[in-house]
Amino acid sequence: MKKHLLTFTILSALVAVPAAAEENEFVTKDEFISRAGDKFDNSDVDGDGKLSKEERKSAIQDHHERRKERFEDRKETRQDRREDRREVHQDKREDHRELRQDRREDRRENRQDRRETRRDRP
Repeated sequence: MKKHLLTFTILSALVAVPAAAEENEFVTKDEFISRAGDKFDNSDVDGDGKLSKEERKSAIQDHHERRKERFEDRKETRQDRREDRREVHQDKREDHRELRQDRREDRRENRQDRRETRRDRP
């Protein structure tokens, strides 16, 4: 039981560490333990200072659900980025096509102008 409690506490704290690290670049031992204690307190539904088997299962299930939500959010973000890149590439292709078409038209006009100037010469 103590091993499960210790493992749960450490894993909970490790999950909390990246958020603290983003703010400060490092995490102190007190911050680490404080966050682990907060996770434990949130998981201890009946407030007796112990995690029952049901409370552990519930905490683990909640963790998995949050993880799944984060995964889905990242997946959507990746899809949005792909769509954005496709749109940018499509826009670039269209711009390039327009540029090539403009160049062709300019060359035609230049050729036509040169022909006309040749005709006008005596």
